[in-house]
Amino acid sequence: MASKYHPYRVKITGDSSEAVKKDRDKFVGGSDVGSILGLNPWKSAFTLWSEKCGLITPEDIDDKESIWWGRNLEALIAERFTMKTGMKVKRSGYSYHVEEYSWARAHIDRLIIGKKAGLECKSTSAFNKTKYEDGEIPPAHFAQCQFYMWCTGFKVWYLATKQDNKFYVHEIERNDEFIHDMIGKCVEFWEHVESGIPPEVDGSESTTETLSELYPESNPDTEIIDLDSVTDELDAISAIQAQESDLKALKGKYQNIIKSLLGEAERGENDKYIVTWKTNARGSRVFKIIEKKEKKENE
Repeated sequence: MASKYHPYRVKITGDSSEAVKKDRDKFVGGSDVGSILGLNPWKSAFTLWSEKCGLITPEDIDDKESIWWGRNLEALIAERFTMKTGMKVKRSGYSYHVEEYSWARAHIDRLIIGKKAGLECKSTSAFNKTKYEDGEIPPAHFAQCQFYMWCTGFKVWYLATKQDNKFYVHEIERNDEFIHDMIGKCVEFWEHVESGIPPEVDGSESTTETLSELYPESNPDTEIIDLDSVTDELDAISAIQAQESDLKALKGKYQNIIKSLLGEAERGENDKYIVTWKTNARGSRVFKIIEKKEKKENE
């Protein structure tokens, strides 16, 4: 399914990170692709669209601990990659574009010297449940590397990930079928940006927060909105709310059965569960159920 594209590069002058931030709303970059494809758990396509259209200001995350450390560990991760693989790397100094798509722009971490390949550096913590040791990588990172291969014309990309005190290297081969589908979704997304018509909203926390930011206050002087087009959605919400009410009552019943058995005791257990009903500092009793397997994994 390979198609002919014409990648080219443009020399970056000055601070590349500042250049990227300045023009962020004018292009789709590698870190945007996960959101567009629905693979980014932290930012939805709707939130990204709102940022690109200038409707909301992207959160300034430069001083967030995870971002600060990730940015400043990049050089060390690249150095460790060379130590582990023997492959030397260098900074690029260029942004990478695709002639047929003016909105596509890649800013890569490192180039592999002597190979038509690049390196993406990531740092994460143990809270990330990705099984790197089994060859698993986050879908958004896979998409990011495919985007970079498309913009550079390269056939392979390396992903180096520092997870606390562990280090993983994955080689990712170019997947033209994935790239073809990715381009189609990026084209559709950019059409939404140019037209100002939003993409379909989803149920993510990101979209919920963006809607609250876009519409922080109601206006009592506006006309009543006709909602005939979303009757199915309203019916579904009504049914879900009824189920939630029934489930809440059922959950309360089961909890009360257990509480009646515990009485004054703080703890009870069986082969599968540990149950506690302890008095906290405020004088209230807090009811908790813990699976023994879950407890063992968290110890």
